[in-house]
Amino acid sequence: MRASAHVLLLSATIYMLLAERLFLKLATGGSGILPILDLWIPLLALMLMLSSGRSASLRFLSNQGFRVYWLPYILTSAMLPGIAFFFADYPLRTLIGYPNSVLAISFLMFGSWIACSRQPVWNLTRKYLFAAILIECIVATAQFAYLKSLVSSPILRVLYDWDIATQSAWSDRYILTARSIGTFVNPNDLGFWAVMAFWASVLMLQNWQRHIAAYAALVTLLFSQSRGSVLALLGSISIWVLYLALSRDTGLKKTREAVLVTLLLCIAISIGASIALSPEDLQDLPGADRLKAGLLFIVQDTGADENAAGRVEAWQQAVEFYGEHPLGTIGEPKQVFPYVLDNDYVRLFLQGTPLYVLIFVLLLYGGIRSITWRGASGRAIAMFSSALAINSLTAHPLSYPVMALYWMTVARYLVESRSGEVQAGAALRSFSEPWGGREQRLVPGEVIRFSTSPSGRLANR
Repeated sequence: MRASAHVLLLSATIYMLLAERLFLKLATGGSGILPILDLWIPLLALMLMLSSGRSASLRFLSNQGFRVYWLPYILTSAMLPGIAFFFADYPLRTLIGYPNSVLAISFLMFGSWIACSRQPVWNLTRKYLFAAILIECIVATAQFAYLKSLVSSPILRVLYDWDIATQSAWSDRYILTARSIGTFVNPNDLGFWAVMAFWASVLMLQNWQRHIAAYAALVTLLFSQSRGSVLALLGSISIWVLYLALSRDTGLKKTREAVLVTLLLCIAISIGASIALSPEDLQDLPGADRLKAGLLFIVQDTGADENAAGRVEAWQQAVEFYGEHPLGTIGEPKQVFPYVLDNDYVRLFLQGTPLYVLIFVLLLYGGIRSITWRGASGRAIAMFSSALAINSLTAHPLSYPVMALYWMTVARYLVESRSGEVQAGAALRSFSEPWGGREQRLVPGEVIRFSTSPSGRLANR
């Protein structure tokens, strides 16, 4: 099992970090990009199912929450490309939309298998996650140092040339040389990765790894200069703080303390760094000008930020386009719509009508409501969903490789919550008779243990 875990986790980690870097260039009439790992991941998921059986890799299917909140989005995302190709005269490359749904199912199978495995597999998962967060931070830092001419090295020059070659292969508009992109092709990819990595660090890692990885994620976010990702982080933190303030869950004490210590350490380090820097240095921090322009855009008008103004204009054009095509584009909007949307809500609206947007909102709701689940996976997926909901306003995070982490965490939550319900239900059926004049009841999702009392009767521990 350990060998299988290494293969699975290594493949998932490579996908999250290098999915956009490893591809084949084909003459399909579009971008001609065929990511190699889009082929490997489903194949690995199939082999996993055949070797371990469906009971482990597909256990997430038994959870009603999956069928209600996540399955509609996966099915819709799978059907629309086929409808566009067979009935709307879209080119063959339209079917490239299928891998998004296939990859989602594949990573759900990965997460389900991990959740059904023993504790050593989960410990190994934490190690891979910690390593991935550090690698991304190191690459982003190296890129920033090279772009600002702080460090000169042949290795960094090779990395820079690889960045340019990869960006130009995807699209000329992706070539951005003023911001770190990490192992991705766009700084916004890196920014959203950093937000997801922060919450994964805080809620899924332990002890010193939690603190180091969380701060590494914040550094990565800084070098990405992604304003949408900063808003996603601040928004999700606000939701978490609000939940902690209103929740009556006594089991949150350890989680609350861990999050608080991590945030205080990050703040303390940041304050110490700011004290050591001069005001001029602070003004030159990565993203300072972009953040200022974004704030002016919010409080003044669209003319304060040319980039943001262009996005708003594209969204307005999308609404007008939909008025002429009330059934939506069905296929990917970018194939028939000339503007760059940079908004997943508008993209889904334009492609599949408001119904597609509602299905996506249902997915977000299913994730956010899991914050009440007494487990790290539920709270993590709630924070992931909160960040996804906010970042989707200014980007396309649904297509980012880090969604692999999202889907694997969803599967773990589904398996754990389903197991809790089954155990609680079985205990309720077996021990619902009155004991000592008082009836024992269980809340769905609660697991209690029973031992034998000195009198020989079962007692609640």
